[in-house]
Amino acid sequence: MTYFALANPFQQFQQYPIAYWIMNILLYSITLASAKLLLFQHVSKIRVPVFIYVIMSIMTMFIDSTAVINDIITCGIAIALIYLTTIVEYHYSLTKITAFYLYPYAIFTILTVLISNIIMHIIHHWDPSMHSWIANNFDFFEELLIFGISWWFINGCQKLTKRYFATVVPYHYIWTWGVALSIFIINFFDYSVVLYHQFILPSPVITGVFVSYIVLLLFTMWITGKYYSYQQDNQLLTSELTNLQTYTSYVETLYDDLRRFRHDYKNILYTLAESFKLNDLQYAQSLLDEMLNSSKLSITEKHSTISHLANVQDADIKSLLFSKYAEAQEDDVQMQIEVEKPFKFHSSINSLDLIRILSILLDNAIHAAAKSQAKRVNVSLFEKGDYQYLIIGNSTLPTTVNLASLESSTKLESQHGLSLKNLRMILSRYPEIQHYVSSKNHWFEQTLRFPK
Repeated sequence: MTYFALANPFQQFQQYPIAYWIMNILLYSITLASAKLLLFQHVSKIRVPVFIYVIMSIMTMFIDSTAVINDIITCGIAIALIYLTTIVEYHYSLTKITAFYLYPYAIFTILTVLISNIIMHIIHHWDPSMHSWIANNFDFFEELLIFGISWWFINGCQKLTKRYFATVVPYHYIWTWGVALSIFIINFFDYSVVLYHQFILPSPVITGVFVSYIVLLLFTMWITGKYYSYQQDNQLLTSELTNLQTYTSYVETLYDDLRRFRHDYKNILYTLAESFKLNDLQYAQSLLDEMLNSSKLSITEKHSTISHLANVQDADIKSLLFSKYAEAQEDDVQMQIEVEKPFKFHSSINSLDLIRILSILLDNAIHAAAKSQAKRVNVSLFEKGDYQYLIIGNSTLPTTVNLASLESSTKLESQHGLSLKNLRMILSRYPEIQHYVSSKNHWFEQTLRFPK
């Protein structure tokens, strides 16, 4: 069995007619390389640069596709090129790029074996004399057919794989690489058993192995995606329950404050009335001043915060905002929440990811504000046009924050560096979400723009 081999398309150009060379070598190589990249692009929603299509097409022309190691090499080079050229725009990890590439690659490879054998089987029984001629002249059209079937198959299985790519690939690297290893193993079986022994007629055993693998692969992706999605939902509900308990406790405390406030005001008003009866205007004036000053106390601020939070229609976001508000008060940070109109996130972003984003931004803001002189944090949620906006601003100790160093920083000691790497990784999964950062005059502000 040949493990590695190089082909010379120019030597083949001299051996075969020009039409044959164009159809079965040039167009075949372009189609084969492009099919895998287009399927990857379809699954990952990552735009692959044109020059990668060119490089992979040229490599396909020079590398013998019947050697077992060759396809693994081209696969590794394709993943490396995609990772290096898209990391700045998408911030995807190598693991995620690999998972996105190998899944459609496995489907395409297995369907190639199955469909090729079926076609050859039909031709062999229909007209054995045509078998060799068709096998040597219709590779290009066969690849187009397999590409179309692969695209249709992947579309039909999206419900089974969606949770896997959303909940398993970004967080569970060992499991993801285990699935990748199984794909390489089935690829080795493909080349070593099917191509090396040259099974032209479809063997029930070979067909059963490949069909079973596809079923097992999809079932594994579906069950693990469902399991880890359930874990995330459970974690989300636990966090929401904890924050709601804090919120409820705070509302009860606010109610007690209002009741005491009402009781104290009754006493003050009674005393004020007696002062007017006794014509003690100086004492009455002092009581009025005391009433005005007391009305500016924290109870007014608390009531304002509660009234704005009432406009947040996502229960988990409401409870999280209040939890962070309570944390800010513990750090002597004044946190203002502005939600003028009823607001509910319409974005397709995963709820747990949204909570993680908010937690990271709010933790960073409170952490930095606590070290500043103003000790202030502002949070705004609003809609404008076709977008929803989340703006989080905070006072800072330095006059301006170095945004360039902040973007590349992952150090925890940085005032705004807490979990920034995690934030970038989460946002990389949602390229439709825009993230803007600004800093001036001891004020640092981050804006997230979500499409409706």
